[in-house]
Amino acid sequence: MRDIFEGRSDKLMLVIGPCSADSEAPVMEYVHRLKRLQEKVSDKLMLVPRIYTNKPRTTGEGYKGMLHQPDPNAAPDMLRGIVAIRNLHLKA
Repeated sequence: MRDIFEGRSDKLMLVIGPCSADSEAPVMEYVHRLKRLQEKVSDKLMLVPRIYTNKPRTTGEGYKGMLHQPDPNAAPDMLRGIVAIRNLHLKA
């Protein structure tokens, strides 16, 4: 990344991912697929997964997103959400 930012590499960096990550299994599947693609295009591109977990999917009533409600079927719990997000990013 540093080489790209500082102009020592002519690769193009793409930061890509879903607009809202709300559970671990699909995020990990996405990251693994992206890694396989990265291996095929590594000579020209650097693919960086964007795992955005803080965006609620709704406003007002309804599911608030992983940060506020790590379990969509349980009451909001921000501490559990922070821990869940940290663990997800470490795994990814």
